[in-house]
Amino acid sequence: MKQLCLLSLPLFAIVVSSFHAFAADENIAAGKPYECVVRPNYWGWKQPHHGDSGQLVDGVTVGRWDTEAGPIYSQPSSMGWTGKPPVVIFDLGESRVIDGLGLHTVLSSWGPWWPKELTVLVSDDNENFRLAAATFEPTPDQLDPPLTPKTVQIAVDRVLPEHGLGPTTHWYRTRGLRAKGRYVALNMSLPPATGTIVVDEVEIYAGDETETLIPHPSPVFSEGKGGWKSLRLYTALNRRISQDLASLRRKIEQSDKVDEAKVPFFLVLNDLEEKAARQPIPATDGFRAVYPMTRFQKEIFAHQASWWRASGLPLLHVWKTNRWDPLDPIGLPGAGNPAVRIKMAQNAVRSDVFNLSNALSEPVTVHLTLLDLPESQIDLFGVPIVDTHSFEPVASALVPLERDEAGYRVAVHAGLTHQVWVRFSSRGVEPGQVEGLIRLSAEITKDKPWSANVPVSVAVEDVTLPEKLSLRLGGWDYPAPGQYEVTEENLDAYVAVLNEYGVNVTWIGYGLPMGTFGEDGTLITPPARDSVGTWLTSFPNALEYCAVSAFGT
Repeated sequence: MKQLCLLSLPLFAIVVSSFHAFAADENIAAGKPYECVVRPNYWGWKQPHHGDSGQLVDGVTVGRWDTEAGPIYSQPSSMGWTGKPPVVIFDLGESRVIDGLGLHTVLSSWGPWWPKELTVLVSDDNENFRLAAATFEPTPDQLDPPLTPKTVQIAVDRVLPEHGLGPTTHWYRTRGLRAKGRYVALNMSLPPATGTIVVDEVEIYAGDETETLIPHPSPVFSEGKGGWKSLRLYTALNRRISQDLASLRRKIEQSDKVDEAKVPFFLVLNDLEEKAARQPIPATDGFRAVYPMTRFQKEIFAHQASWWRASGLPLLHVWKTNRWDPLDPIGLPGAGNPAVRIKMAQNAVRSDVFNLSNALSEPVTVHLTLLDLPESQIDLFGVPIVDTHSFEPVASALVPLERDEAGYRVAVHAGLTHQVWVRFSSRGVEPGQVEGLIRLSAEITKDKPWSANVPVSVAVEDVTLPEKLSLRLGGWDYPAPGQYEVTEENLDAYVAVLNEYGVNVTWIGYGLPMGTFGEDGTLITPPARDSVGTWLTSFPNALEYCAVSAFGT
């Protein structure tokens, strides 16, 4: 059995295995209706578009890659998805016990076209879905006929013919689900080598209706058709929590403490790992991947804070890294002088950083006050730790610190490090040395105030940068709502940042719309200039304006 992540397996007391023959199994999906939540978009399903006439459950499979009607992927009997993970919901007509399932799929000329991972959800109302099993990860040896990893790699390398081999079709089958429901949702992730899934038949195998299934607690997936949106967030958070716990355990194991002193921390980790399986799924609406993302992740880092205290770290620790160095959320903070040192030309902007680590058991608000420093020349930013699709957390987003009566404030969560980015502008500043302090203060207990000073030294050289740089600076900015993550709400702030940092080569996508023409080619309606006009006025000092445009003929 393949276990995807920490939280999946403990929810179900099941045994799942793969077999190559299911001749006697009843296929309860045969002829039943289904819905492709993600519409097929590969090859024949794009040009021309095939109609969906129940091909996935019609009992017809294509046994070879090449046929008189063309390759398997180009035929109406097959469905293909590329770049978009498919979700398919099958309606069995009534609640049935489900023992297993099968997919008829392909080893293509470019590599595997079966799912990298397959998660099965069941429901009786087509709204609230539950896991039928831990997530499956099909491997070449589980296919029928089986493949070797070497053969799959030869396909990925696109040298099948040189080895006397060709594309082949295969069944992937698994059983032992012991789940029950009327609706069965298959959530599939794309194989990384090809980014494509092609199947031409799906089977769902009946289980023993007389068997008493002991209900097991499991999360409910209700966002997105077939629960796909909830499932993806749940899976991602499980992986993140699993990695955090494993990383913290590894750091404690590698620490200098004697083994006996580590035991209490391992016992707490064991308890956290057991509790992880019962964590609720947060709503996707409004969710942000900023540490700590959930209450349970807060517990993990509160435990890291207790390890920091036992390791002799101050309750609030101020320390130093290079501003470009990665900031690992797990592990003991470093030492070093937290002084901010900046050397720069006139008419320039430069930055340095210091770090705040909280070894308390609760979050703390740290107040920052500028002493003997020109406030008009300094901006302070917090640098939150943000998780990514590759599960490599990064500290790179600059969020302006909130102001208060003392100056600024930043919240630092228990067991986490929050970086402070100090940006100095030398526009209008005479050459020389600027010296001052950033005073830090906090109430770590009711009667125990805490304070620290971060020295700041800025050397402004007798060299002046020009107002306009000859360097061409740009890179696919696309400053228009609907392009990448640009919206009506953040457009002005986005453009302001680009201009502030000297972007003078700006790009727009779909900025040159076509008008409408008569049959004889006469222009009827001129192209709209709204989007391109806004773009041009947003960058009055640009040296180059670049547009990406593609027209079909």
